[in-house]
Amino acid sequence: MKKEEVKKLLISLLSVGKNERTNINATKIQKIFFLLQEELHVDLGLTFKAWLFGPYSKELYDVLDELKKEGIVEETPIDIVDPLTGRVVARAREFNLKEKIDNIDVDEKILNFFKEWVKKPREEILEYVYKKYPKYTDNSTIREKILGSGS
Repeated sequence: MKKEEVKKLLISLLSVGKNERTNINATKIQKIFFLLQEELHVDLGLTFKAWLFGPYSKELYDVLDELKKEGIVEETPIDIVDPLTGRVVARAREFNLKEKIDNIDVDEKILNFFKEWVKKPREEILEYVYKKYPKYTDNSTIREKILGSGS
């Protein structure tokens, strides 16, 4: 894995999110980096496996954790509440840069890719990834919800 490159790109993605005033959760980060490798063919050396919410890279999550420990990124837990019972049924995590970071040296093509994908809702990204890369949905707990019950 190209750790320093992954760090730089994570910071860049979160910076784009901050500029676009959009929330970036763990699922969105995983899918955007998956697509970065698969569709833009950016070799980051990340290994993605079929996981609970589609393609997942532990290495990517480890780098994100490192950025949190370094004080560059902050994580905000978000409770997912069942509208019928009012109970918390899950917890999502959103990630933000603690401070604005300028002059990140990232290829314009990658920046535009981030701008395009960061604006999309999580569900739209999941549907795209699940339809185009079905082998990564084998262990998904939300596949039927994303693709419909016929999948």
